[in-house]
Amino acid sequence: MAKRFNILSFAAVLVLLASCAKAGLDGGFATASFSVGLPQTKAVESVSEINTLYAVIYDSEGNEFQKLTLEGSGGHFDSFSVPVVVNETYSIALWAQSSSSGLFSVPDGDVRRITATYGNVSVNNYTDAAFTYSGTFSVSSDKALSLTLKRAVSLVKIMSTTNPGTNLPAMPEFNVSVTFEGGVAAGYDALTGETVPAEGETDFAAGAATMETETSQGTDVYEMAYVYVLPSGANATRIGAMVLDANYGVAGKFEAFDVPLQPNRRTVLSGDMFGN
Repeated sequence: MAKRFNILSFAAVLVLLASCAKAGLDGGFATASFSVGLPQTKAVESVSEINTLYAVIYDSEGNEFQKLTLEGSGGHFDSFSVPVVVNETYSIALWAQSSSSGLFSVPDGDVRRITATYGNVSVNNYTDAAFTYSGTFSVSSDKALSLTLKRAVSLVKIMSTTNPGTNLPAMPEFNVSVTFEGGVAAGYDALTGETVPAEGETDFAAGAATMETETSQGTDVYEMAYVYVLPSGANATRIGAMVLDANYGVAGKFEAFDVPLQPNRRTVLSGDMFGN
């Protein structure tokens, strides 16, 4: 009888030890290491200006767990590591941009309150590109995770099918102003991807531009301007552009209606800017 009791007691101890070990595993810590990459496609041109990365991690209850700001160069960032509770699910949001961007503001590195102020930017400025990532992760032991960001912005190019050289004696330099109505966001939540639409018209300051020539289907078209915008998801967008001569007189203009704008997409508007 005593032998049977001892065997049962030993079995109970083993069960208790196994339970404690499992509880210790689930309640322990492991290191999650993150490497971040940017896409190298031509959808929104170069990523070489991207040098600041904001990273925020939230726990399973939505509380801010860790917040980091990393400096890089040429679109490259060092990996970073965070100690996390084993087997707990976390949310992570990343936002990358140029430190000299006049378009986006990330107050105190809070990626849930990103604002876009278009009045601070001018045409033909590649520093206003931005990239984002959001997702969840959970680790059972030390683990390396690789994350690829996507462009949060849309690049809009304004092209002329007529050579502006005959209309602008001061070529190849001139001034362009661009206006959007609808379809543009003034705020962005990098965790959820939700946007706050901008109200009324959105104006880009007139800026000096240098014409580039592209060939499409055997026909030359002339790049007049490009701007980055943060799409709001609206389907109807009116885009207007004016080309100004050296005396700021209107030398040509362009207008397009119901233009769809999407993140990570390039929209090219082409037309006769100098026709009657």
